[in-house]
Amino acid sequence: MSEFLTMNPTELKRLEIVQRLKAGSIDQQSAAAALGRSERQIRRLLRRYERRGAKGLISARRGRPAPNRLPPALREEAVRLVAERYADFGATYANEKLRLHHGLHLSTESLRKLLIAAGLCKPKRRRRLELHAPRERRERFGELVQIDGSHHDWFEGRGPKCCLLVFIDDATSALVALRFEEAETTWGYLTLAREYLLEFGKPFAFYSDRHRIFRITGPTASPDMLSQFGRALSEVRIELICANSPQAKGRVERANGTLQNRLIKEMRLHNVCTIEAANAFVPIFLAYYNERYARAPRHLQDAHRPLTPEDDLDRIFALKAERRISKHLIVHYEGRLYQIESKTPRRLQFASVDVREERDGTIRIEHVGRPLTFRKLPDAQPVAAIVDAKGLNSTVDAARKATAPHPQPLSHPWKQTFSTPTKRSPDADTLAWETPDITALG
Repeated sequence: MSEFLTMNPTELKRLEIVQRLKAGSIDQQSAAAALGRSERQIRRLLRRYERRGAKGLISARRGRPAPNRLPPALREEAVRLVAERYADFGATYANEKLRLHHGLHLSTESLRKLLIAAGLCKPKRRRRLELHAPRERRERFGELVQIDGSHHDWFEGRGPKCCLLVFIDDATSALVALRFEEAETTWGYLTLAREYLLEFGKPFAFYSDRHRIFRITGPTASPDMLSQFGRALSEVRIELICANSPQAKGRVERANGTLQNRLIKEMRLHNVCTIEAANAFVPIFLAYYNERYARAPRHLQDAHRPLTPEDDLDRIFALKAERRISKHLIVHYEGRLYQIESKTPRRLQFASVDVREERDGTIRIEHVGRPLTFRKLPDAQPVAAIVDAKGLNSTVDAARKATAPHPQPLSHPWKQTFSTPTKRSPDADTLAWETPDITALG
């Protein structure tokens, strides 16, 4: 009876068929068809049943270790290394590190089971299936570039919180540009887009969200109004497309999740703690990421267009504002005054000019595309800055640092404490009081 308790459903079915075969109710051909075995195997099972009974139909390998199981030393070493160095890594990422840096070769699923048994990894929960209409990738590299900013604690408390600007190619899923900035600003995107154009050339379009960096919003906004970033792209003949939802630009959104997982851990292993060090580390990570995740486009032709002599990136990728020259040839810009110097002043009175400001504060004033000479007048009263929600924290932090009081040294008179007068034993006739020497303090 104990044999029946240890038999699995397959073996119980095997026992039933063999018993019917022995009783003569079915022939060998029918038994072979019912068990999915050959007639020769059916005769072998019948002989084992006649010799040992039901126990002869139980697999002889039950209870024995699998011949292809991992050696105990390899299992213990893998779990130890993950616990010591890669505790918060996923099984796939940890397995890559074990192969690359420690020479341990085992499958990802085997490592996952070991980590789950050791309590270092949680089983994956099956997510609810959500159906979305897929959008096919672009056919060529450089046709469409998805861009986004990822706000995160990238240094895990070792450095300041910042924003990572991400450019990813739609056709290949290759990261084409990364840059760490204190906040998601127009200057950050202008700087990264300029670096991208110098390296690859001009793509057909950039695909972004509807942040005010890319799209003018408000009751007075019109469809033909361009932001500073949109105006710069239009001057180099690149189209800017804004998505209706985050799911529409899912390729860069998924890349942000991968970067928040892997890039953070790589910077931790390399002890990267500042924005400058992170930007210097970016090329190393880009090579690793693209080798791991990038794919070949359907057409190998590069869609990037080369830069032309008319594409003056220093001039184009700067803030541009239109101003009018006053009667006295003065231009007002961001609370500052600039005196135009011209040999024919009447020609420039009340004329429209373009003021371009570079990231380092350099100012250019142009009239009909030609630069004008000018000098800066004393600063006017500063105007309150307009900051959106994404840049508010960095602006407040900068203001707090600028207005923080300077600590006074311990030798400062305000730091000195005065002791109260102490009473002295009185003489027979008078009472005398002891007072501290104030001149010694000052």
